[in-house]
Amino acid sequence: MKFIIDEDYQNDIPYFPKVKRVIWLVRHGERLDNDKEVKERAKKDGCINDENSGREFSLDNSPLNQRGMERAAALNNVFNNIDIQHLFASPYERAIQTAVKLLGDSHKNYSESRILTSQLKIKVEPGFIETMSCVDEHIGYEKIKELRKHHPRLDVTYTPIFNKKLLAKNYKVEEGGNSDMGCCRRIKDALNGLIENLENEKYLKDSTFFNSSLLSQINEGTYKNHWIQPGEETAGIIILFFQPARSAHWIECAKGAFNTEPRKGYFQSGS
Repeated sequence: MKFIIDEDYQNDIPYFPKVKRVIWLVRHGERLDNDKEVKERAKKDGCINDENSGREFSLDNSPLNQRGMERAAALNNVFNNIDIQHLFASPYERAIQTAVKLLGDSHKNYSESRILTSQLKIKVEPGFIETMSCVDEHIGYEKIKELRKHHPRLDVTYTPIFNKKLLAKNYKVEEGGNSDMGCCRRIKDALNGLIENLENEKYLKDSTFFNSSLLSQINEGTYKNHWIQPGEETAGIIILFFQPARSAHWIECAKGAFNTEPRKGYFQSGS
């Protein structure tokens, strides 16, 4: 085989196809009940008592511990300069806390007089919960209205793909005896539903967020971020917050392979 290389090949600029959509997968921070004493006490009490918030949580709904909160806050250093359009999170407290810490005070638009005009909000999607082999008969996350009392940046207008009733009816038995492998079908269904909704502009149009300051930089050609790959500058950025092992199943669904190890990464949706 013979290759012909032009003399000025070193001046050739590689072509990067325009990317339509990038999906980042983020695992939640460290759980409060990772501490054996906390876990044993919770079993005796029948609930998890969080001294920091003064709230009680069901046994499957552990919040973050202090280290988990600190590490979640560190995510803001990565994402505060990325133009995120949608942010979806499992309704479990630990996933929502991680999403809230990632946002911090970023992704807000203000008027010239510094009045808040819009902000990126968190869409709560039950389809992304822990595999139900780890969940008791009662699925213990709180309702959106209750969550909203503690987390003001939740999007109460979002209509989720799944709810507790659908999860229990369609997936609980299947996932109950199959460990992490059992949730693959649900994750696939959630992924397909999410992509379908994103393609349907009318469905999520009113809740799509655009960071005005970052858009100005992108349009002016001055935007720089080493996390953004060539061709992704104008891509739609989606962030999904999962329980720890769930991100692996997104990779399985996308690649047709099974691996129980959580991975860092993102998926690109081409134009």
